[in-house]
Amino acid sequence: LTIWNFGNAGILIDAGSDGNTVAGNYVGIVGTDGDYHAGSGAGSYGIYVDGANNTIGGAAAADRNVIGTERNYGSIVDGAAATGNLVPGNPIGVTAAGTPSLPGSGTGVTLWLPGSGNTVYHNVIANDSYGLYAYVSNGNSFIGNRIGLSADGTATLTGASVGIMLQGADGMTVSNNWIGAAGRGLQVLIGSDGNLIQGNRIGTDQAGTANWGSTL
Repeated sequence: LTIWNFGNAGILIDAGSDGNTVAGNYVGIVGTDGDYHAGSGAGSYGIYVDGANNTIGGAAAADRNVIGTERNYGSIVDGAAATGNLVPGNPIGVTAAGTPSLPGSGTGVTLWLPGSGNTVYHNVIANDSYGLYAYVSNGNSFIGNRIGLSADGTATLTGASVGIMLQGADGMTVSNNWIGAAGRGLQVLIGSDGNLIQGNRIGTDQAGTANWGSTL
């Protein structure tokens, strides 16, 4: 599907709607070629998930959702009923090829007061707000995402003000993410306890020698 000109959410999965797969869509300011499409009128949320055990994206290129919103959120997982969701492999705020960045602002993927067991992994995200944001989010995971980097990891893209933000989030796993240009690579606010943060690469290239400008 190609979804344009929506005011609120491009795709909405309500609470009680479980076990769905959303794959291979072009949502927001992108065309069927996966590149920028001007004047398509993207709204506040690319994909909004309130349900449980849904999969948004996939490892295969044909399964990835290319999401570009001009404001607010690429994808949001919201509410206590939102448990066990998977968000893998999507280009968010970036073309299907993984470079260049799309215009606009907002947050790549947000976990907002969700249930537990949600995993956001292997997405490529470019924006100018937060790459990944967890708010009062307990027992969820951010794993292996690329933020502010091209899909092949050779160049920086539009950097987020914060690569990954945890706010009131407990028991999160934040591992093996690669954060390029960002104002702050990773920020853990007061009230976020018992999180596992390991194996992340922040502000440098694969060799660990380039200065890509992130700060902790």
